[in-house]
Amino acid sequence: MRRPSILIVLVLLGIAALSGRAEAFTPTPIPTPTPNAQCGPDGAPRIFSVEPATVAPYSSVTVKGCNLFGEFPDTCDASVGGVQAYIEGTCGEREWSLIIPIAATHGPIVLTIYGVQTEPFAYELLAQREYGPWNIVEGYISVGVRPTVDFLDVMASVGSLAGSISPNASPFCYKLCYYTPAVPVGQEVASAIAYYADPRVLWAQPEPVACIPEDQTCGKKPTDTPTPSASPLLTPARLPESGGPPHPESAPGWIELAIVMTVFATMAGWRAAKHRSW
Repeated sequence: MRRPSILIVLVLLGIAALSGRAEAFTPTPIPTPTPNAQCGPDGAPRIFSVEPATVAPYSSVTVKGCNLFGEFPDTCDASVGGVQAYIEGTCGEREWSLIIPIAATHGPIVLTIYGVQTEPFAYELLAQREYGPWNIVEGYISVGVRPTVDFLDVMASVGSLAGSISPNASPFCYKLCYYTPAVPVGQEVASAIAYYADPRVLWAQPEPVACIPEDQTCGKKPTDTPTPSASPLLTPARLPESGGPPHPESAPGWIELAIVMTVFATMAGWRAAKHRSW
């Protein structure tokens, strides 16, 4: 007469194990983000941070703030130390991606949305990097002007540093019209800075070398030591998040144990019932 009670205990233990397993992996609800108190109700654009903390000219940075949204490209602008900067992508509500102009030597960074400027955000720049055939296309630069500007006249005003416009003379226009004039080899950076001296020029940079992501040497001088890529065999195992439940692959096998116990209890009950029927 003790076997039925043992069966009940084993079944209850199996159910409790399964129930505890389910509770352990109940996903924690994601908290709803609260508005940044720094934005304020006045709707004025503000800059909160720039990442990385410092870079050399002709590098990308991420500017974060609020009330920065510009619906069309011609409704937002950016400058670094008074030099026009290039906005990569769209003018987001809380984040912009900028390319620090090669003619910039110092901050601050200022964003303009619908004619309203942010407060200048102090930003220090590193020294100009070294350029050569490993990271720029020799003999050409990219220059951006407004569609109403005569670029041939701009070239004439720059002087001897400017060569002829590249064969594909039809410019690409998106807020600005971009031309690729030929310049003396080795003078790409100096030529871009010289073009920036003309107030009609809003963008001038060397042409970057197109890099394949897998090429660890692209963009680096031949004397630089490339950083080896991480081997997939050395990728660390996924660890539990802090304060959360363990991942299923790292948790104890309670489900397996519960299944075994349930099967054992069922078999024991079947054997007991069969024994009584004899």
